[in-house]
Amino acid sequence: MHKSHLMSRFKLGLAVMSVVFVMLNTLSCSDTRHAPLKLGTTVWVGYEPLYLGREKGFVDKKEIKLVELLSATQVMNAFRNKTIDIAALTMDEVLILAEEKFDLMVFLVLDASNGGDAVIANNKYSHFAQLKSKKIGYENTAVGAYMLSRALDKHNMKSGEVNLVSMNVNETERALLNEHVDAVVTFEPAKSRLIEKGFKEVFSSREIPNEILDVLIIRKELVDSEEDRLQRLVDGWFMTLNHFDRNKEASLAFMNQRLKLSDKGIATAFDGIVFPGKSENQNFFADDINESALSAIAVRISEEMRVNNLLKESIERFALYENKFVQN
Repeated sequence: MHKSHLMSRFKLGLAVMSVVFVMLNTLSCSDTRHAPLKLGTTVWVGYEPLYLGREKGFVDKKEIKLVELLSATQVMNAFRNKTIDIAALTMDEVLILAEEKFDLMVFLVLDASNGGDAVIANNKYSHFAQLKSKKIGYENTAVGAYMLSRALDKHNMKSGEVNLVSMNVNETERALLNEHVDAVVTFEPAKSRLIEKGFKEVFSSREIPNEILDVLIIRKELVDSEEDRLQRLVDGWFMTLNHFDRNKEASLAFMNQRLKLSDKGIATAFDGIVFPGKSENQNFFADDINESALSAIAVRISEEMRVNNLLKESIERFALYENKFVQN
């Protein structure tokens, strides 16, 4: 009888443990499913509306967690390692990931740089051509490499005619200030800070229109399962742009808490950037790939990257995009 009683208690214990295990497993799956999607960014004026949207409630922080990283290289690595789900990157950076065979989808064009990215030099230099044999600091695994290659192309120069100094983009401003280099490839807000200190802009993305394009990408495997949250993110982005247009002064003041520019700097920092609205995004993501502005731009960028040894092969078309979120 005693043995029977112990056996019954043992079986009851096993049953309870099984129920607890199932409940914990269910809760764990539920928590994973409802955990916010992690969106990786760097500090760049084109990404700041994401933070404005979070502040105003257009981007739900329970659904989207904004993760600020120090450089695009870190964002790319986080995407590779799956520590973030969504990445804000330039199209040339996306093409590098695509060549590495990562299953990704572009689903929103955030901005086009029209002067926001630049080569900034010591004030003794007023033209890019004067940088021959000089030290130029740049991030060689991200958009800095593309910007530098295009600046060299535009001035009929080869990379061997300048001294290239590879560094993280967050180090470029300090390197120029400390005269460790003669020029750097950088972008807003560092660009405005350096110009206010007397440094010179000798090349900018204004000279290569529609080539520095910022987009959001997501792992392809998440597109269908996260459709609702991605739709709300895209809708929230466009609502934020409308709010920005209607409340410019207050929006700039909020965003400058992160950008840390002077009153003059914040007033002009957004002059070098264009935010495509919903209709422009629909043009980028046309159903017919032959009519897709995004595909055409990607093909052109890939050819420039191949010529400058940033890609092994150029592409004939770019189809790694999902248009349903901007079409709704």
